[in-house]
Amino acid sequence: MKEILSACSRRVVWQLGAATAVITAGMYAAGKLFLVPAFFIGYLLAAACWWALIYRIWKSSRQKSIARAKRQMQFGLGLRLLMIFVVLSTAIRISLGVFWSAVGGFTVLSVLLMANIIAFAGNGNAGEE
Repeated sequence: MKEILSACSRRVVWQLGAATAVITAGMYAAGKLFLVPAFFIGYLLAAACWWALIYRIWKSSRQKSIARAKRQMQFGLGLRLLMIFVVLSTAIRISLGVFWSAVGGFTVLSVLLMANIIAFAGNGNAGEE
């Protein structure tokens, strides 16, 4: 997993920068530039969720029993769902626009990461640049 992430990290950063520029320009054109910080909160939430997922996979792979590994993964799922619930419930209390902006940031980063991981794993060059 570490090899896949390190191999596609540069590509993800460039793609994320391009997506951010396009979305920020769209928000500027629509007069909704105040939603950009919420969009970045979505990025941070997605990054935290992916980091927690990767860390729990790594940690569960080091367990000596399947039951302990399963417990690790269940704990990680609960942690990620709790993070998502807290951030998005706070965003919806602020405003509907902030909520959808945070959801958009979460979705953009998650889709980019998943697409790049699938592309690198599918090409058979995971870990190679």
